[in-house]
Amino acid sequence: MSINKRVSGAGKVSWYVRWYESGRESKRRQRAFGTKRDAQLFEADLRRQAQLGAHAPGWASDDRLREWLETWGRTNQAVWAPSTAVIRASNITRWITPYIGDVRLRDLGPPRLREWRDEIVRDGATPMTVTNVMKTLSSALGAAVADDKLPSNPLLGVKRLPIHREPRPALSPNQAERIRAALPSQRDRVLWGLLCLAGLRTEDALALRWSDVIGLTPTGATLKIDRTFVLGTTRNTTKTGRGRDVPVIAPLAADLVQHFDETLPLRDDGLICVSRAGTPLNLHNWRMRVFRPAREAAGVPWATPYTGRHTYISFQIHAGLSPVTIAAIAGNSPDVIWKHYAREFERSRTTKQIDLEAAIVAARREVWESRGRTVDARPLPTPPKLDEKTRISGSFIGI
Repeated sequence: MSINKRVSGAGKVSWYVRWYESGRESKRRQRAFGTKRDAQLFEADLRRQAQLGAHAPGWASDDRLREWLETWGRTNQAVWAPSTAVIRASNITRWITPYIGDVRLRDLGPPRLREWRDEIVRDGATPMTVTNVMKTLSSALGAAVADDKLPSNPLLGVKRLPIHREPRPALSPNQAERIRAALPSQRDRVLWGLLCLAGLRTEDALALRWSDVIGLTPTGATLKIDRTFVLGTTRNTTKTGRGRDVPVIAPLAADLVQHFDETLPLRDDGLICVSRAGTPLNLHNWRMRVFRPAREAAGVPWATPYTGRHTYISFQIHAGLSPVTIAAIAGNSPDVIWKHYAREFERSRTTKQIDLEAAIVAARREVWESRGRTVDARPLPTPPKLDEKTRISGSFIGI
């Protein structure tokens, strides 16, 4: 460690501190100061750092953000969920490194980060995208603080953009059934039913197997929700980390029985909703190629697959269920249910309670009759009879 004086051709005096970060084997580093006093104070800090070792407080690193993000991703890949790794890599590649990847960590103060935030907004990032990208960068900078690359996380001083979400109404039973009738296959109708009549998240529905359907008859069943399918990967846990049991009403149970009968020769891994190739469905493709045309044909332009879950929760509120019961079925906390559906609970006090199963049966009959078909005389399908080999294999439980 040394202090050296240097005089430029113009007569400007600079003081350079030179040191090795981790012994003589590491790369030699240096830093310039305008006065000898500043150089001496910095040298004193270096000596203090050397005395305290790993317990010494750090200062801002000269590493570029791009280099740190690569290190952060490489060293944490094993502990991230696959979906988390994909989302963070996308955020870094699209919105972070092209803008501030070459900025050194010590230069990443709140003013520079506010400029970056405003820049990506001008380039088309929505408030929700900005929030998600800032979460990724904040996690990376927080890890830099833990590794003594930064004294504090500068992104904590940068406000996130407000997110204004337009409230979208839940579907009526008739609208939900019109979408169902417009879907092209029984698989699609079952998937929509799992969302709209059982309140599953899309990642729960795509991971559902026949072995998770307990006690299936044409009049009811129970769904065991213990896993999710996100970004091409099945996770043996739910979004909240807790499993739950979801009751199945008769219209959905009848659809499941029919779908089970149709797919019996094609099942390999027991998934209920699979592609034509027998692989798990790609939600983006299904939403764009199957669900969007069906909702347009049904005349419900605002609906998305998640609208099904929103509709189910609203149905249960108007059926008279409490926030605690709905939260247990939907896999949320009662506080979350009350926060997002307080207005719906208020409306339910002044409206007549509905019976969800009866409302769906009536709506289904109305939709089918409007298409020139009748369902009154058509009996519900009976459960298929399974041979002993199928029962022993465990591909289906409960019939």
